[in-house]
Amino acid sequence: MGFLLLRRLFGFALALMLASVVVFAMLEWLPGNAAEVMLGDTASPQAVAALSQKLGLDRPALVRYLEWTGGLLQGHTALSTSYDTPTWDLIVERLAVTLPLAVMAMVLTVAAALCGLFSATRPLSGPAVLAQPASRLRAASASTAEPRRAADK
Repeated sequence: MGFLLLRRLFGFALALMLASVVVFAMLEWLPGNAAEVMLGDTASPQAVAALSQKLGLDRPALVRYLEWTGGLLQGHTALSTSYDTPTWDLIVERLAVTLPLAVMAMVLTVAAALCGLFSATRPLSGPAVLAQPASRLRAASASTAEPRRAADK
């Protein structure tokens, strides 16, 4: 059991690392940089160069990536360029709304799955009989919501 948990944790860490490398590399290969986007098309090259230096975009990509991952491992998140606040504060602020919604969605999903399981194992029981019209209504609404093909017209 312990070995399986360690394997899963290692796989999770590896997936996170690979995803961060892929996203960072894709952002590096895009034309332009964050300073150009922030200042717009009308910005002078001197202003773009100054902001690039302030943001550290003039340093090699590998150095920036290693500093970013090292900061994350130490618990230091970046500063949001849009809001000029630490990104951790923004994440915590939005989690206050997101977590209750996610928990409610999970509870409703589990309840619906258990109802479906109960109805499937006891097809003539009261809950199953009540669930059948709702199931048929859902199936009917899904079939009418599909766009018609040109051959059907």
